[in-house]
Amino acid sequence: MEFTEIINQIIVLLVILVGGMLLVAIIIIFFKEGLIDVKPKRAVVVRNIWTSEAMAFMKTGYMIPGIHKKLMEITLENEPSSSPTINVLTQDGAEIGIKLVITTQQVIPHPDSVIKAATEINYEKRTEAILNRIKVYLQHALICCTLESIVKGEQGVFESTRNYLKTKLPDLSAEWGFKVEASICNIELPEKAKAATERYATARQEGRAAKAKADAAGINPLITVIGNTISDVLRTSKK
Repeated sequence: MEFTEIINQIIVLLVILVGGMLLVAIIIIFFKEGLIDVKPKRAVVVRNIWTSEAMAFMKTGYMIPGIHKKLMEITLENEPSSSPTINVLTQDGAEIGIKLVITTQQVIPHPDSVIKAATEINYEKRTEAILNRIKVYLQHALICCTLESIVKGEQGVFESTRNYLKTKLPDLSAEWGFKVEASICNIELPEKAKAATERYATARQEGRAAKAKADAAGINPLITVIGNTISDVLRTSKK
């Protein structure tokens, strides 16, 4: 074998070797780029850049670089929070504040729900969006109530509001993929309404006291109330 042929064979072998190494390097890089490493209690959403179809990874998997693009990582953990006061209007235009606690705010661990959380809502502002929706529910529940009916607790206003909120929150699961549960912990009334509430409570206590006295004395409760009123007037005039 001539020397030239040996050199040519060596060159061919080197080209094959280098080409093989480059191919292996490309495959490794390609594999690393496409590997989706999903951490515990997390999910990753990717989108097909050609069809715009989204896909959720609940565990470690592989996407095709150049076809799929990673959108975001979603937490599957519960994110409870205490909300700021939500202000809503009554039928007669009074503004009341509702303080509530979100006990459950969690993406449902299912591919469809994970995709909705990433695409149907601004995930980075998810709590704000959920609170805004809750405000809509509360406003809808209380817009038919007057401030007086709320102060007096007529028609089970608070209970019906809680029940309405409870029935509407599951809508967020179907729409945004979130399971949300919230409880109303405080209702803030306007200052005038607070004073009216105190007067109303005092009047009820005095009414019960007058009735108890009348029942004990065996007389009409109305006579007792009139007598107490006259006594108050006389005491005031003496002062």
